[in-house]
Amino acid sequence: MVQASYKYDESYWELPLPQEEAVLGTQRVRKIYRKKKNRRSMSVKIGLLVFCYALMLVFLCTKGSSENFKIIALEKDIASLEASNARLEYEIAQATNLSDVEKLASSELGMQKPDPKMVKVVSTPEVSQVNQAAPVQTVAQDSAEQGILAKIYSALLTLAERNG
Repeated sequence: MVQASYKYDESYWELPLPQEEAVLGTQRVRKIYRKKKNRRSMSVKIGLLVFCYALMLVFLCTKGSSENFKIIALEKDIASLEASNARLEYEIAQATNLSDVEKLASSELGMQKPDPKMVKVVSTPEVSQVNQAAPVQTVAQDSAEQGILAKIYSALLTLAERNG
């Protein structure tokens, strides 16, 4: 505390300043110091920015090339699937060929072509009425439910008669 008080003592400011001695033939040279710190930090920032940009370019190029490889592999898969699809369509066309089906039916199943003399047309009588079954009723049904069901049943019967 004593030293700090000495430096800030009022008598300290009143001391005479030391005089510089002038030497003949010598001149005092002032050096100007420039702040290199700002230039260095700026160059470091620019270098870091360029490095990040280059790193991003490398990443995008590798990503693009890997996607291209995937596309090429998928195109090969599509080509092989299209070839197998065409092969299956050919096999289906051969299996459904009518002449081949006829040969298979006659040789393996023992089927024969019908003679025109053996063909007989059979007609069936038309059914004009719908069989009406008696509705099954349980004891637990209410009269309101029976009324609704009876209306639906009668409406269905009239529709069947009109369409029949």
